[in-house]
Amino acid sequence: IAEIFHAIKKITPLIELVITTISDDETVTRYLPKTLESDKENVHVLNLAPTEIMEVVSFSDVGICLRADSESMKHVAPLKLREYLLAGLPVIYTDNTGDNFSLPSSFAHVFAPSSEVRISSLIAWWEREVIINSSLNRVRARQFALKHLEIQVDSRQLLKFLKTI
Repeated sequence: IAEIFHAIKKITPLIELVITTISDDETVTRYLPKTLESDKENVHVLNLAPTEIMEVVSFSDVGICLRADSESMKHVAPLKLREYLLAGLPVIYTDNTGDNFSLPSSFAHVFAPSSEVRISSLIAWWEREVIINSSLNRVRARQFALKHLEIQVDSRQLLKFLKTI
């Protein structure tokens, strides 16, 4: 996340990283990467009740939803990604989960941590989609979520995983 933040900050200097959490600020701050320490005025950790998080997130330009590349992640559909899309946020995400869909590149960017071009492709997407088509892509993200994200599909994925245990 720090790498993404710093890359975007080079072209959008006034950008702020807002981390919303139900954990106390001290716990989250303790685990922040050292590379974010020099950006304390642009990095905010907000301790919020679960019901408050989406209200704050909805004002964001983009949601970041990264997952570790592990076997267990292939059987889950991350809720945070769904929350961001339903809030109308374009997303930067890792495409290594049990989701049975691909997100359109107009409002979603697959961040491949092992790719040598991960930052240049992220910057190109940011300039082409987030800056120029922000309002339209908020609508597209929400419409996609309402059309494609179904609890029944997510439940089938979970049951499929549980049968392998």
